[in-house]
Formats: sequence, structure tokens, C-alpha cells
Amino acid sequence: MKQDFVKLSKHCSILPYGDNDRPNIGIISGSETSIIVDGGNSESHFGLLPSAVISNAEYLFLTHNHWDHVCGSSFFYSGKVVSSVVTAEKIGRMNDMVWDADGIESAYQVNRIPEFTRNNMLCELKLNDFRPFEFRVPDITCDTEAVFDLGNLTCRYIPIMSCHCDGQMGVYVEQDKVFFIGDILWPDMDRKQDEWFYDLEKFRMMSEQILSVDAEVYVESHADPIPRNMLELWLRKMQSIMEGVKYANKSAREAESLLPQELKQSNLGYEELLYGACDRVV
Repeated sequence: MKQDFVKLSKHCSILPYGDNDRPNIGIISGSETSIIVDGGNSESHFGLLPSAVISNAEYLFLTHNHWDHVCGSSFFYSGKVVSSVVTAEKIGRMNDMVWDADGIESAYQVNRIPEFTRNNMLCELKLNDFRPFEFRVPDITCDTEAVFDLGNLTCRYIPIMSCHCDGQMGVYVEQDKVFFIGDILWPDMDRKQDEWFYDLEKFRMMSEQILSVDAEVYVESHADPIPRNMLELWLRKMQSIMEGVKYANKSAREAESLLPQELKQSNLGYEELLYGACDRVV
């Protein structure tokens, strides 16, 4: 599971997403300090970051509360973990049980986590010598935009509307015009896969919000970095599909077939997981 760093701009790099639902981990470096964006899904995932990168980071920003973004933050010893208030509350509640193999299976059986999550957690658990997952409650919380100076480099920690879950935050690097947006493009997934769904109004609001930011590159957690023009097309495609389902009684596939070719071709690589949620749009 070797992963090489990808440099996005003068100050921004990522450890790219990988197997077992490992998301992109961002590294933003200023002249005085640095920030890590998301903690990854385990000790072994977070441990792929060089020790010099970890020790130089003053903060670790969480985009949201899901396991694949927060488990590794338990092993960030050099600074403070930052999240929204909702994310901190949800992480706190995760510590009410032991997240070993039995605990993961139990959580799945009571529909606390979907099968998609259970399978990836069990695979990652094996890579970590079956040590139970740990959840570090963030040290700092905020629900409004916060500005951080890394030394001649400004980062904005921004609350973002999302279908995926409440309390999502993004990290915008002004000088580089890079925007780390977490999982905001995904549907509500905190349930069985055949129950995932999108909220059309939330999707519209989210699209408008993230495009209002003067970013040129968007870092979604489970895809390659997205140029602005490609993201604009993708958002138009997904919104058009949902509108076709909701207002014209089409299936997602039928709605997609009616789109212009340029929209059909705007793919991030995981659309197959999303069309069922489009069919259940509210």
C-alpha cells in the first residue's frame, strides 16, 4: 500500500487516497508552521507521514467526523486537533465502545455503521495488527470561519453545507487557491448502502458555496485533485441528474443519458457508488 506524496502548489501537498477507504491527507506548509488536513483512518495510515512533517505541524484540522478521517489523529502528539463543534461531539460518542473486530461487527449489526464502512474498517484493522481504533476528541472547536496565519500564508477554516453529514469544514489556502473540501460531494451515508440519499437543496447550496470561493484546485478526499472547471461540470451533472429524478420521474441513469456529452464525461471515478443515492434524492 505504498503512497507517494503529490505536490499541488508552492505550499500544499497530499498523501493520496488509497485502499480501505483511506482519504487524501493534506499538508499545508508556511514559513513558521504547518497544518495537516485530516488524520487518516489508522495509526499505520497517519504513520506514512514523515516524522518531520508531523512534528512541524501546529494543528491538525478535521473536515468531518467519519472514522476514515479521524482515527489517525489519535497519534498526532505534537499539536492541537481542530474541528467543528458537531464533529467533536460525534467523535466523543465514538468512545463509548471498543472498536476491535467484535465491536465493529456489533456496530454493523445494529446499523450504527454501514457494510461499506465495516468492511473497510476490518481490512484496516488487520494492517494495524488488530489494535482497536482510537478516537481523539478535538482540542479546539469552532462553528464559524477561522483564519490561521502559518507565516506569510493564510488558511481559512470554513464551515460548509453538505449532504454527507453535519459539521463539515473546509480548509482554503488563499495564496495557492487550493481548497480542501473533505467528503462534501458524497451523499448521506450513515446508513445501509441501499438507503444512501442526496438532499437536492443542500447540494445546490453546497455547490454555490464552494464555487463562491476563489479556488483553482479542489481537494476532495477520495479522488484526484479537481481543477475548478472540471468541478463546475461535475456539479452541474449531478444536480441535473437529481432534478431529473425528483421532477421528471426519471431514474438516475435515464437522467444522465439525456445530458450533454461534456457533462457525461465529467467523472471523478466513483460515480457508480452515487447513482443509487441520486435515485433516492429528496
